[in-house]
Amino acid sequence: TALAAVSISKTDAATLDGMAYFARIYPDEWAASQWLAQRAAPDTVIVEAIGGDDWTTGTYSRVSMATGIPTILGWPGHEAQWRPDNLPNLGRREADVVQLYTTSDPGELLEVLARYNITYVVLGSIEHSTYGIPVDAAILTGACGCLDVAFTQGSLTLLRVVEHDRP
Repeated sequence: TALAAVSISKTDAATLDGMAYFARIYPDEWAASQWLAQRAAPDTVIVEAIGGDDWTTGTYSRVSMATGIPTILGWPGHEAQWRPDNLPNLGRREADVVQLYTTSDPGELLEVLARYNITYVVLGSIEHSTYGIPVDAAILTGACGCLDVAFTQGSLTLLRVVEHDRP
């Protein structure tokens, strides 16, 4: 007898489109990803919350994963597995991302943005819950004069780095 492929999903029809689930479960991230796919330059770099080892241990790196746009660091466990000689650099990158999201010092924010040539900052519910972003964070207050809102939908905002304000 022939085996029939049976979907265990009760909510979606079976599909080979791996992004259909992402679009349904994370509509704000999907919309931002589509916006970036249409507008991002080839040298675009984004930054978003860091965590987990892969998609199954957290929804980190979701915009980078959906677009293919490089990010500062996605899944530390995954990077450590494939780049064990680069562990000190991974720790530095993770610390820099924490600093970027939580600093109240505009100079520190500018320094991290410039160090990685960041083009867009993802600011959504995952960033807020991961870093407990304080209300006086430079990234929220605009104290650096270096960010503007490029895209927003629901709980997700993409902040664009204003080029002329880079050090």
